[in-house]
Amino acid sequence: MNDAIERIRRGASLREWPESQRTLEMCNAAVKKMSDELCYVPISLLTVTMCLAAIKRKPETLRYLPQHIRTDSLCKIAVEKGEWAMEYVPAKLWTREFTDFAIRKSFDAAFRYMPNAFKTQPLVDKALAENPVGLFRYVPNELKTENMCCNIVRKNPHGLEQVPTRFLTKELVQLAIDRGANLYAVPYNFQYKRSIYFTFRCFYDQIQARRGYGKEAIRGRQALFNN
Repeated sequence: MNDAIERIRRGASLREWPESQRTLEMCNAAVKKMSDELCYVPISLLTVTMCLAAIKRKPETLRYLPQHIRTDSLCKIAVEKGEWAMEYVPAKLWTREFTDFAIRKSFDAAFRYMPNAFKTQPLVDKALAENPVGLFRYVPNELKTENMCCNIVRKNPHGLEQVPTRFLTKELVQLAIDRGANLYAVPYNFQYKRSIYFTFRCFYDQIQARRGYGKEAIRGRQALFNN
């Protein structure tokens, strides 16, 4: 046993031993050495002290805990140490009180991971004012407006992927393409012309970058797209 613990202290991982041979002492030593070792600790050997120690050093290790072990207090400690641990907070713990706590810690992270039921219009407005490109995808579709979608596509053409179908128009798709939207962001019913457009566009860009010519290609793709 001492040999195993000594190997762990020198950097060996718990996964080198069958689960049936992992002891509490080995698990404590492994987690103390590296928080990510928590994922190799058998559920029967997990202790509050062990989990706390791992979470305080690396909050994201919250993801290795079974759902029933992720308590409100453990999750708050994890979020307090690192806001991106919010991703691993169970849905049942996202109460109004926890949501307010998360917002105080980091509005950006909280808006991404809080339940849609808590996303009000004022919170959406705040999100789009602070980080429109990063947070638009987390806005519930029922709270999106046509004007909001147009503004997002102007700032980030790839945001077209998150635009509800009811707001998709030829003009909006054209705006996204003109600003460099990826073909995968273009709705299926717009893709035939767009695929031709992007084929010529990529060809032109490559030629232009490598050889310094290709005006015929750019004129060709523009003509195809405008037909």
